[in-house]
Amino acid sequence: MLRRGVCKTTGNGFNFATMLRGGFIAAGAAKVGLDVRFIRYRADESVIGSLRSLWIVTEDGGRSAVAARSSFAA
Repeated sequence: MLRRGVCKTTGNGFNFATMLRGGFIAAGAAKVGLDVRFIRYRADESVIGSLRSLWIVTEDGGRSAVAARSSFAA
C-alpha cells in the first residue's frame, strides 16, 4: 500500500482509503494521467470495496496538483 488518506465518514461508513497503485496512462511535460486503484475502509478497518479511478495531475506553480479525477465510487 502506498498511502493512507483519512476522509470524513459518510452514510456507508467510509472512513479512510489506501492507494494500491498509480500506473501511468500518458505523460507530458506538465501533465500526467494515472490509473489509480484504491481500497475504501470503515473506521474498524473492514473493507468496503476496491475501486479504480482516473487522475489527471498537473504542474501548478512548481508543485504537483490533482486537476481532475473520475471514479465509479459511490
